[in-house]
Amino acid sequence: MTEWRYAEQILYVDLRARRSWVVPTDTELKRSYVGGAGFVASLLAGEGAAEGDVALAVGPLSDGVAGRLALGARLGGRTVVSSLGGRLAAALKEAGYDAVVLRGRLGAEAATAQAPGVLTLDPGCVTFAETFPGLEIPDAERLLARPGYTSLLLGPAAEQGDPRATVAHEGHYAGGSGVGAALGAKGIKAILLPVPAYIPSRCDGCMRLCTGLVGAESRTRADALGLDAREAAPKRRPGVGLADLLGTCQRVFRDRPGELLRDALVSTQGLLTT
Repeated sequence: MTEWRYAEQILYVDLRARRSWVVPTDTELKRSYVGGAGFVASLLAGEGAAEGDVALAVGPLSDGVAGRLALGARLGGRTVVSSLGGRLAAALKEAGYDAVVLRGRLGAEAATAQAPGVLTLDPGCVTFAETFPGLEIPDAERLLARPGYTSLLLGPAAEQGDPRATVAHEGHYAGGSGVGAALGAKGIKAILLPVPAYIPSRCDGCMRLCTGLVGAESRTRADALGLDAREAAPKRRPGVGLADLLGTCQRVFRDRPGELLRDALVSTQGLLTT
């Protein structure tokens, strides 16, 4: 069983000012919301949160290939969440962050304000760069590929603010919530993270079909545009589950403290309904 652990830091990024800072992961936050979607909901509802803020978070079991990255945005006075499979959760944890909160808009006062940006999150260092607008997902993957890094990507749908816009990562897609459009509104095209050095083989023997990976073999036009078209979208579980708090797939939380998880799930669901 993977060790229950936290990175013990939360990264805040002011995109407009192009500056970042970290704060320790609060003990009460861990006790009340466990991680993943719980952290997203709490951080986007807390003091200083503003309309359009976006948060990414992992759970205490996210340091593996079966990990899930929670994504959320503050839209219309409430928080919406989604989740994404693949290596990003493990990468964020290994970079040293339990969560990332993005505020403001990249290039809001620059002459190149409409050129979407690339955010690279290294341990202890955040860098900003620009790329070409309008790139479809496959083109963005090729253009932004860097040895030793994995990426979260947006397509033209997110750049244009389409509420059906998806977030893409190595054949996995997260959509149906508005988070993709919220990231696009921040001037973000991609977020890069170093590939995690150690990935436990938690998926060995798992018979669960990861629907996101099917899209990697046969990309539809909607996938290329970063659009969550009904006929192209994989089926998603309704609401928030325990796996979303732990930041892992459904099969690896059997022996965890039930009372803590039940309480955190209730708290998270309460925040998401307000």
